[in-house]
Amino acid sequence: MTGIKEVVDKLEEIIMTEKDIRECDEKLEDIGGKISEYVKQRLGKYLGERLSISSSIRIRKLKVYGEHRAVDSVSISVDKMNGIMISFKMSPDKHYDVNLDCLHLGTVIFLIDNLGTILDILDEVLEKRKSLLQDLRNKLNEASHKMSEILVAIDAEEKN
Repeated sequence: MTGIKEVVDKLEEIIMTEKDIRECDEKLEDIGGKISEYVKQRLGKYLGERLSISSSIRIRKLKVYGEHRAVDSVSISVDKMNGIMISFKMSPDKHYDVNLDCLHLGTVIFLIDNLGTILDILDEVLEKRKSLLQDLRNKLNEASHKMSEILVAIDAEEKN
C-alpha cells in the first residue's frame, strides 16, 4: 500500500505544480496585457506616422529562450498595420521581434530577462538619432545662410 501512497503523493505534487504553473502563466499574460495597454496609451498617437528606424549598435548579449545571443543591430518600426515593433538582429538570419502592442508570455519573459540591456540599446539608438538630427540642423542652417547670401547677391545684381 505504501507504493500506491507514494504514487498518489507524486501525482498530487505534479498536479499542484501544474496548477501553480498555470497561475503563473495567467499572471504573466495579465502583466503583458497591462504593458500593452500602457504602450498603446503612450505611443498609440504615433501609429499613423509609419516610421522605420534601423541602427547598428555595440554588440550586446540578450537572453533569448535561455541562451545568451549577441545582438549587433536593432530596428524599430511604427505603423497602423504592425503596431510598435522592435526587432533585434542577432546574426545574418536570426532576429527576435517584440510587438509592444500584443505581448505574449514569451515576450514578457524576454523583456524581464533583458530590460537593462534593452534600455542600453535604446539609449544608444537615441544618442545616434540625436546626433544625426543635430548634423541635419547644422546643414539646414548652412544651407539657409548660403541661400540668404545668394538672394542678397541676386537682389544687388538686379538693382544694378
